[in-house]
Amino acid sequence: MNYSVKSNISFIDWFLPLFIILAQYSVFGMFSSYGFLILLLFSFFKLIFTTSYNNFLYHKHLFLFLVISTIISIFNIMRLDIFSVTLMNRILMPILLFVSFSILLPTFNFNNFYKAYRIIGIITMVPIFIQALRLYLFSIPAVPIQILPIPESELHYWGFMQGSRPSGFFSEPQAYASFMIPLLVLSLKRQEYKFSYIISLSLIVSTSSLGIIMTGLINLYFLFLSKIKTYQKVSISITLLIFVYLLLNIDMFKFSINKIETTDFTNNIRLTRGFVVYSTFNTWDYIFGISNTLQSYVIRNIQDEYVQEYISAKSENLLGYSNTAAGVFIEFGLIGAIFFWRMLYKMFVNEDKNWRIFLYIIIILSFSQTCLFNAWFVFFYFIYLGSCDKNSYAKNYIILRSR
Repeated sequence: MNYSVKSNISFIDWFLPLFIILAQYSVFGMFSSYGFLILLLFSFFKLIFTTSYNNFLYHKHLFLFLVISTIISIFNIMRLDIFSVTLMNRILMPILLFVSFSILLPTFNFNNFYKAYRIIGIITMVPIFIQALRLYLFSIPAVPIQILPIPESELHYWGFMQGSRPSGFFSEPQAYASFMIPLLVLSLKRQEYKFSYIISLSLIVSTSSLGIIMTGLINLYFLFLSKIKTYQKVSISITLLIFVYLLLNIDMFKFSINKIETTDFTNNIRLTRGFVVYSTFNTWDYIFGISNTLQSYVIRNIQDEYVQEYISAKSENLLGYSNTAAGVFIEFGLIGAIFFWRMLYKMFVNEDKNWRIFLYIIIILSFSQTCLFNAWFVFFYFIYLGSCDKNSYAKNYIILRSR
């Protein structure tokens, strides 16, 4: 079966890079965002009104994890006697995203996507460099650029850095770094080394610890593990040496280096705290998780100084944050986590090896941020699965024909 797209134009190719920017903005403070709303509306418009032949590709292992996680969530509603609109949204949204995935994935055109991603990537880099120059030379705060209205309840996400670090069109530098990391990979894969230098520099200038670390790891990956010519390896090596020199000798980068060096890896909110909290669960919670009640669980059960610090700073919402690696244990328990990691293992074994670097990135990001059934999940998994050769790996999909 051939899943290649005959049309030269596909909605998802051009919208996906813009989606992640629009996904930062809630729709009138509701459960969804402008990015999700447009994505879902188009998906169901295509499902209902398109009269041409379509293949819907349901990824088997992603589908299995979705089924298990949904069953566990419903079971936890009854077990923990909890119910809220937010909880129902967390059950419904993954289902809608999976359906949208399955409808749009067959239409993904990599070349069109890269063209759109490159253009939007360049546009998002410009304010990063401008903000960096203004901030580091003239001490002008690098206030995040808001292109749509933001509900008052979410303003703290955008003002958290208080203009101390460049973030461009994103609420924080890490969000910018997460957006640009796949573009860095693609530019290196396409041997556009000058463009990759500029991307790497923008990631370092943003002062994002994630951006700096991933820039180094990605360049090292292509240096040692990719099949490129000697002069190309020399070029990457020179780039790495230049960036290491800049990081160690330019004052503007000392903040990032100090942040990495002083990170408490034993109880860091982005890295390990979720695992620490999970270790305190009782047997039932350990097996089935506690749904999305992490914030209330921490306030009730964790007697630690950091909890009082968050409460005193009126940042209790951050007590409900966990990265994906720990989050699947917290929300779905040991059973759900087993099926999540099984899904990633199956992707590693069965998907296109030429694009395995994106899976490595997904795994790394799972230990540093939330990348599950949210905007970042759509962005990274769509790039990864959309880039893989589905003609050769059709066994990973359940194929449904709409016409």
